[in-house]
Amino acid sequence: MNHEAYVLAAYAVTAIVLLATSAKVWIKGRSFRRRVSALASVRAKSIGRES
Repeated sequence: MNHEAYVLAAYAVTAIVLLATSAKVWIKGRSFRRRVSALASVRAKSIGRES
Protein backbone atom coordinates (compact mmCIF):
# COMPACT_ATOMS: atom_id res chain seq x y z
CA MET A 1 0.00 0.00 0.00
CA ASN A 2 1.57 3.26 -1.10
CA HIS A 3 1.15 6.61 0.61
CA GLU A 4 -1.65 7.81 -1.66
CA ALA A 5 -3.74 4.68 -1.07
CA TYR A 6 -3.16 4.95 2.67
CA VAL A 7 -4.31 8.58 2.73
CA LEU A 8 -7.41 7.79 0.63
CA ALA A 9 -8.27 4.89 2.94
CA ALA A 10 -7.85 7.13 5.98
CA TYR A 11 -10.15 9.75 4.43
CA ALA A 12 -12.72 7.07 3.61
CA VAL A 13 -12.70 5.70 7.15
CA THR A 14 -12.96 9.21 8.57
CA ALA A 15 -15.92 10.04 6.31
CA ILE A 16 -17.72 6.82 7.27
CA VAL A 17 -17.21 7.45 10.99
CA LEU A 18 -18.34 11.06 10.60
CA LEU A 19 -21.50 10.09 8.72
CA ALA A 20 -22.33 7.28 11.15
CA THR A 21 -21.87 9.56 14.15
CA SER A 22 -23.93 12.33 12.56
CA ALA A 23 -26.75 9.90 11.74
CA LYS A 24 -26.72 8.50 15.27
CA VAL A 25 -26.85 11.98 16.85
CA TRP A 26 -29.62 13.06 14.44
CA ILE A 27 -31.75 10.00 15.21
CA LYS A 28 -31.22 10.32 18.98
CA GLY A 29 -32.05 14.04 18.78
CA ARG A 30 -35.29 13.39 16.92
CA SER A 31 -36.46 10.81 19.43
CA PHE A 32 -35.46 13.10 22.32
CA ARG A 33 -37.40 16.03 20.85
CA ARG A 34 -40.42 13.79 20.29
CA ARG A 35 -40.34 12.62 23.92
CA VAL A 36 -39.94 16.18 25.22
CA SER A 37 -42.81 17.36 23.06
CA ALA A 38 -45.07 14.57 24.29
CA LEU A 39 -44.15 15.22 27.92
CA ALA A 40 -44.70 18.97 27.52
CA SER A 41 -48.26 18.48 26.32
CA VAL A 42 -49.01 16.02 29.14
CA ARG A 43 -47.56 18.41 31.73
CA ALA A 44 -49.45 21.36 30.28
CA LYS A 45 -52.71 19.43 30.58
CA SER A 46 -51.95 18.36 34.14
CA ILE A 47 -51.33 21.94 35.31
CA GLY A 48 -54.19 23.46 33.30
CA ARG A 49 -52.32 25.18 30.48
CA GLU A 50 -54.08 23.52 27.60
CA SER A 51 -53.95 25.36 24.31
